[in-house]
Amino acid sequence: MRSTTIRAESLSLELQQQIDACCDKFELALKQGQSPELAEYLRDLPPAGHVELRREFLAIELAYQRTQARRDSQGLHLRCPHCQNQVELLDDARLEEITCNSCGDTFSLIDEDATSDSPQASQRVAHFELITRLGTGGFGTVWEARDTELDRLVALKIPRKSQLTTRETEQFFREARTAAQLKHPNIVPVHEVGKAGSVVFIVTDLIHGVPLSDWLKEMRPTVQETVQLCATLAEALAYAHQQGVIHRDLKPSNVMLDRDHQPHIMDFGLAKRELGEITMTIDGTVLGTPAYMSPEQAQGKSHWIDRRTDIYSMGVMLFQMLTGELPYRGTAQQQIQQRVVDDAPDPRKLNAHVPADLATICLKCLERDANRRFANAGEFAAELRRFLAGEPIKSRPISNFKRAVRWAKRKPALATAGILTCFLAIAGPLAAVTILSRNQTIETQLVERNNVIAREEKEKKELSKQLRQARQDLLLFQQRNPDRVELADWRKRFIADFIDQNQPARKSLLQGDSRPSTNEALKHLAGTHLGWVYLLRSAEEPTQALEHSLVAQQLLSELLLQNPKSVPYRILLAECFQELSELQTQVEQGEQASQSAEAALRIRSALTNEHPELLAYQIEEYASREWQLSQLQTGTISSDEKKQSLADWQRLKNDLQQKLSANTANFYSLACFLTQREPRLGNDLAPVPASQVLEQDKID
Repeated sequence: MRSTTIRAESLSLELQQQIDACCDKFELALKQGQSPELAEYLRDLPPAGHVELRREFLAIELAYQRTQARRDSQGLHLRCPHCQNQVELLDDARLEEITCNSCGDTFSLIDEDATSDSPQASQRVAHFELITRLGTGGFGTVWEARDTELDRLVALKIPRKSQLTTRETEQFFREARTAAQLKHPNIVPVHEVGKAGSVVFIVTDLIHGVPLSDWLKEMRPTVQETVQLCATLAEALAYAHQQGVIHRDLKPSNVMLDRDHQPHIMDFGLAKRELGEITMTIDGTVLGTPAYMSPEQAQGKSHWIDRRTDIYSMGVMLFQMLTGELPYRGTAQQQIQQRVVDDAPDPRKLNAHVPADLATICLKCLERDANRRFANAGEFAAELRRFLAGEPIKSRPISNFKRAVRWAKRKPALATAGILTCFLAIAGPLAAVTILSRNQTIETQLVERNNVIAREEKEKKELSKQLRQARQDLLLFQQRNPDRVELADWRKRFIADFIDQNQPARKSLLQGDSRPSTNEALKHLAGTHLGWVYLLRSAEEPTQALEHSLVAQQLLSELLLQNPKSVPYRILLAECFQELSELQTQVEQGEQASQSAEAALRIRSALTNEHPELLAYQIEEYASREWQLSQLQTGTISSDEKKQSLADWQRLKNDLQQKLSANTANFYSLACFLTQREPRLGNDLAPVPASQVLEQDKID
């Protein structure tokens, strides 16, 4: 967290909130052209807050008068003490913390000598006891607090009540909880988000240190320190990206250096930024701070923002630490225009001591086209680690030819004129020689062309024949394996290696004659055999899978005899019979396959009758009936029985589709169940998934 000097720290949290509410009403009255009286606000406020309220009102009225006086000149402007660029002071800007659009640094217009160093203790928010106020801003207040339940020190961030709408509060909770999933030593972890009364808060680790932005003002890191720092940040960023979280506003002020100079990234996943950060938005979409935003952010293409956006911001930070400057300078609008149109400058032009390999890595991060950057933060970190180890990097600098091509795309008129001039100077003398040479080779080319056409026609016919045969083979395979799930190549190789290495253990498992004495051991043994069934089926070993499937069916039958009312065991036994039927079909045991399919259908039909309100059981019954129909097509039963089975299947299908259309409450869960996807929004589907029965039997 950024440590700043604060006024009136001894005020209670409730009194601070009352002062904030008064400030909001006072500012709104000024904007509406009214002349509010200070006495009206002091009347309802305790005397302890009168001095602070007067100071706040004075600052608001001063800022409002300056804004009104310079409205025709597009607002009050002042010069940033860090980069000397012009900064516009907006109507609602806080005078204690003003942020420069160009460099992102902050400064204050108000003397803060009257700061109190003795905050009032024993104030509480939920189960957190507030100790010291660490910082404040347009977003709210950051406190050092003690978690009274876990007895630890944390950082507690409390936004102002007027800062968040109802919709933004919901988004605040949702995205903060997403950030709470990040567990990495170089990411400030979010422990908790919550609401106590009307106070919304977020709890993170308390990092004792300084922001990287403040550290860079005092220090000029060496090349080795810079690379080590960026490599550590890139590895943390890679972890966050793997968890599906993109920062979108990475910059030095969002990186905290602890006492060991280890960096920690802050504010992951938080869509609501502090007002002082001058976060750019377009149609309500958070884009980032101008000095560090990527070209796609600058253009407002929020649907293109992905992990490569954060890599661009890392490239700006690397450039800044190597050269002491930003790649683009000027106003926010000028910076946005430059990064969209122009390539980033070579850092060696600003610092000749920057190694060529490191400059190449930096410029690859700063590519305007996101496809030319590092594909992920892991690749970026690996390149930096190779540089630190003195190994050759894989990135290559842009060649002069590519630079010329990019220049031509930016300046098409000049490029076209230059190309035409060169062409006319060179092509004229060569044209005559070329024409003579072409006339001599035309006849030879015609003969060769006819031969090529003949060969291609022959190859085309052969390929068409092979394609027809491949389609027939694929159709036959799909008919024989209607439920087969295709695995990725790496999964196939991993499973094949595992099966080869564990053949002795698998055979020993089949040869074991003794049965476990306890119900728990019997359950685990059944699960082991089922696991081998799934692995061997995926490896296309139906015969070996069939052996394990028969044993698993016997063990599950024993479990069901001991627990006849166990719904999870019935579900898993039905699934086992279904697997057994499919395997018996593959090894051409048609009669046994029909019997197994019938057993699975009996169990699933019974579950449907017992629980008609649960659509999942009807879906399983539908799958069994459809498999039975495919078996009946090749069987020897009478046509009347086939008609009856077909009628039952059609009736169940129509009933099920009507219920699926009407059941909007569980539609998402049902869709995930049908497509074998893991539900992310909660699963209201009542039956226990068969894959979880052996781990958690809710009946037993």
